[in-house]
Amino acid sequence: GGADDAAFPGSDIFEGTLVEGSLSTPSVTARQLQSQAEIRRAAAAREAAEREARADADTRGFAERLADGDTVVRMAALRDLRQLDASIVVEYASNLSSCLVDTHAPVRLAACRLLGQLGQAAVTESEQLAKCLSDSSPQIRLAAQKALERLGPAALPAVAACLECDDPGARQAA
Repeated sequence: GGADDAAFPGSDIFEGTLVEGSLSTPSVTARQLQSQAEIRRAAAAREAAEREARADADTRGFAERLADGDTVVRMAALRDLRQLDASIVVEYASNLSSCLVDTHAPVRLAACRLLGQLGQAAVTESEQLAKCLSDSSPQIRLAAQKALERLGPAALPAVAACLECDDPGARQAA
């Protein structure tokens, strides 16, 4: 009780219960609040585990989706990969490299960008990325150049090979 009770009618937190303004709202004890918090923590942990399980299930089909005959499916796989941690995406570096020769420019561009985001972890794909320096699309050439820069010094042999190729655009980008 006390003077403060008048300011907040229906609440008495000092007596171990909290009553929310009306007689129809049940009081909640400290023990009930603790068990509610435990329930919320357990639910949050369960949701996190379910999200992780869904992510694991989703990643199993990436190799197939990246090689699918439908451009929409390949683009969706690339978009989904972009949302994942690099430690997962790096497992698909060779699949991404295969997308660098796709007939559709948006697929090639997305693959270049993803490989670039992997940085040095994608150095095994530097030769294929270097070939993109002679792509017909200026966007892809630029994305390949940026990706190769992110791969670091280990990509230099692939870039150096472009200095000797017949394509003046590729030589300039290298």
